[in-house]
Amino acid sequence: MKSKNLLLVLALTVLSATAAFAQFSAGAEVGIPMGTFGDGAGIGIGASLRYDKAINDNMSWGVSAGYLSFGGKEIVPGFSTGSSSLIPLTGGIKYNFSGADGGFYGGLDAGIWITSVSVSIPGFGTVSGSGSQFGFAPGLGYCAGAFDVAARFNIVSGANYVGARIAYVFGAK
Repeated sequence: MKSKNLLLVLALTVLSATAAFAQFSAGAEVGIPMGTFGDGAGIGIGASLRYDKAINDNMSWGVSAGYLSFGGKEIVPGFSTGSSSLIPLTGGIKYNFSGADGGFYGGLDAGIWITSVSVSIPGFGTVSGSGSQFGFAPGLGYCAGAFDVAARFNIVSGANYVGARIAYVFGAK
């Protein structure tokens, strides 16, 4: 719990210390679980907030927070995995191939993913657990005016997924 609070305080401090917001966006996300995570989890849906601040014409740093909820799959008749949720709290860099006015970009985020899982066991009830894990997410995107579309491969121990995001950029040029 202390690491969650520390990360939140750090993110708020960085945002409040910045003189002007360069780019703030809010978006909808979809996650497709991969590997063993995909064996028990269905498609995930959620939302995220992101703040990016320019370093120069092509490079920016950013922080983001989101929430994704994954439905469960029935592994064997009568045994369902229940549900999973992820809360990514990340920071990273973004390189815009076309300059500061938008276009294609590549990025890399790293941070903490807070995870929770609930499993339904017939005759026993529901068992749940939570934790946090370090992960990183390389990705590509395209920004056009007030809209930003991105895809990332989120590499989180035991919970890898491909994520897609479409967002509205507030105050876009």
